[in-house]
Amino acid sequence: MGLRAARTPRVPGPRPEAAIPERLRAFVVEFDGALNHDEYNSPKYSYRLIFKRKLVNRPGQADRVVEFIDPNSELAKAIDKEYWVKKEFERPKFRPTDVVMAVKDAGFPRFRVTPEHSTMSNQEDAKNPGNGYGVEVQGAWYWYQSWVDRCIELCEAAGERYR
Repeated sequence: MGLRAARTPRVPGPRPEAAIPERLRAFVVEFDGALNHDEYNSPKYSYRLIFKRKLVNRPGQADRVVEFIDPNSELAKAIDKEYWVKKEFERPKFRPTDVVMAVKDAGFPRFRVTPEHSTMSNQEDAKNPGNGYGVEVQGAWYWYQSWVDRCIELCEAAGERYR
C-alpha cells in the first residue's frame, strides 16, 4: 500500500533551505554522495522526509492530507515528488533448527539447537525485541537473518569450539 500526499499551495517567502548553513549543506551532500546505491535505498537504514512550512494554526486542521494508494497502480507508477509509495515486505523468518542448519553450512558442524544455540541466544539476550534478532508470532519465536549472521560471527570468534 502506498501513500499520496495532497498538493498544498506554495507559501510565499524565502525558501526554507536558505536558512541551512553552507557547512551543513556541504556535509549532507558529501555524505549522500559517499553512499552506494544499495546503502542509499536500503529500507533498513533510510527514512526520507521532506519538511515543509506549517500552514495551519488551529486544532482540527491538517498541513497535509494523506491518501493510501496501491503501489502497483498507474498513479504509483507515474509518481512525482508530491507522492510517496511505501512497499511493505515481510522479512524472512527462521526456526531454531533452520538457524542451526545455516550455521552448520557455514562450517560449524558442532553447533546444535541444545545447548549451543539456546545458550548463545540467552547470553546475547537475543529474544529482546530491541536487539532486532527476531519476533514472536502466535507464541512461537522466529529468528531473522541478522541472528543467523550473529551466530556465525560468534562461532568464528570461538575458534575451534564449534568446528
